[in-house]
Amino acid sequence: VPTRDPKEWTWEGSQDGQAWQRLDHRVDEEPFPQRKLKQTYHFKNDTPYRFYRLTLLANHGEELYQLSEIALEGVAISPADGSAPVAAQAYR
Repeated sequence: VPTRDPKEWTWEGSQDGQAWQRLDHRVDEEPFPQRKLKQTYHFKNDTPYRFYRLTLLANHGEELYQLSEIALEGVAISPADGSAPVAAQAYR
């Protein structure tokens, strides 16, 4: 449902899960032109973070949001146990 697609959101990183740094902010994004579409959003980030957070701020008119998957790209891989920070430069 295109009216549930995110229209405005922030992408943030944190070392401790308490203090967050804004890495990306999107405003007035159009609904996705088709379903099951992969969209990529690039941002500048040289700092590895332990935590990443996506906050959806607005959609295209519905009470509910829809989003099926998030993937970090351009990532320096760390141990799978999450013990080391990861530096992401894109998400989709």
